[in-house]
Amino acid sequence: MAKKYTISFNSFDDKDCVIDIYINGASGDVIELDPILDAFVIEQDRTNSNTYTRGIVDTYYNLNFHSKEGVTLQTFNGEEYGDVYFKYYEDTVLLHTGIITPFDGGSPHEPEGMYSISLSAESGLKYLKNKEFRDASGAILSGKITLSKALGLCLNALQVPNVFPIQTRIAIETYIGATKKGATGDFFTKLIDSEAFKNGANTWMSCYEVLTAICADTFDLYFENQKWVVDYN
Repeated sequence: MAKKYTISFNSFDDKDCVIDIYINGASGDVIELDPILDAFVIEQDRTNSNTYTRGIVDTYYNLNFHSKEGVTLQTFNGEEYGDVYFKYYEDTVLLHTGIITPFDGGSPHEPEGMYSISLSAESGLKYLKNKEFRDASGAILSGKITLSKALGLCLNALQVPNVFPIQTRIAIETYIGATKKGATGDFFTKLIDSEAFKNGANTWMSCYEVLTAICADTFDLYFENQKWVVDYN
């Protein structure tokens, strides 16, 4: 995967912002593209009460810039999900990564000359639907693991290699009936048999299914402030 395009601009709070776009199979020099107003826009499901449900909460992006000779909307349409992705920096610090969503064909009326291009992208969690749950070496899991390790193994299987930490904001207290029996502890340090993530005798869940099972309609998994966060929210 090679970096092929870059977009540079200053934010409203005067930070130096850069969007680098990587395309599978690309070669040659990196091409600079000119941004338009609101060159980088972020939206998250949990900000929209009409679509928000507890569980995996994806983050969506819009990348907005001008076309130029030889660079059209179709330039950024990968054959497979994950063929085109981006990295976003502010003052050289990596803040976001994501996959540019493939689309059906180009614009039916792409004009000649310069015009505005808007690309839709997302965090890339959907990529995990096609990744079987395995250990870091790609081997079949066995024995007990913590839920934190399961989370890490899944997120490290993202198409854009994960460099962000995982933060769990959940402490579970142990009760028998109405009587508290255990000190508050981090739920995600608890051990679980890895075979809990099997679909059958010889088949394993996808990494996306594992994340869904961990959230279990109780927790949210979302990206915030350079961290993957698991919370009751």
